[in-house]
Amino acid sequence: MNYKKFINGVSYGLLGLLIILILLYNFKILAKDELVAIIASKLIMTANFLIGMNLSVKGLKKPHEMFMIYLFGGMTVRIFLSAVLLLLCMYLLKFNFNYLIFSFFIFYIIFLTLEIWFLIKNEVKIFNK
Repeated sequence: MNYKKFINGVSYGLLGLLIILILLYNFKILAKDELVAIIASKLIMTANFLIGMNLSVKGLKKPHEMFMIYLFGGMTVRIFLSAVLLLLCMYLLKFNFNYLIFSFFIFYIIFLTLEIWFLIKNEVKIFNK
């Protein structure tokens, strides 16, 4: 699977989600603090996802031992960085706690699933060479 094509598809999905969130805010279904909390968690997890994808693509070009270091080392650093940013949003910026935590974990699950799917598709290509 092509990396740029995959990232473009994810970007279109994120843009569609942002449009839906703005529409929900305009129709008074979401309050402003709820919208800000959801967008903040979306931004944190999008950055987490992009860092993870770049590390995965670099790791796919390396031997399996180095790939595992890139993958699991990057995953460890990314989860701690995300946790620090989440705590910053909760305590310093005073975002809506419930919406921030819930959307954070929803985006975490979605992006982790996308990363695993990308790796599975590309690992098959490596073993078939």
